[in-house]
Amino acid sequence: MDEPAAFFVFDEIDWANERAGGATAAPAALVAEAKRSGARRKRMVTGQAGYFMNHSVMPAGFEVPLHSHDHNELIVVVAGGCTMLGDGKALAPTTRWCSPPATSTGSVAARKA
Repeated sequence: MDEPAAFFVFDEIDWANERAGGATAAPAALVAEAKRSGARRKRMVTGQAGYFMNHSVMPAGFEVPLHSHDHNELIVVVAGGCTMLGDGKALAPTTRWCSPPATSTGSVAARKA
């Protein structure tokens, strides 16, 4: 049987409890820095119909170290910007970036001008 369409309402999804652990837990040092700086995310879509999506809020200078996923990744910059680790590509608002599974990615949130 096909999976039905699913709808996700931003205000009905809690901010992730990164200290809860689990298979998708972030490294402890990153969780501690996120808590200290105010970075946070909502796990908007968690595998439904094969999609995963986070809504992340990161203060200027916050770094997500190089890492990889076992699924495709899509980054959409809504506001602010970031610089991708590795190739140094700067992403501005409305920029999209996608990668296949096992691609090493990371970023640093843009500093305010």
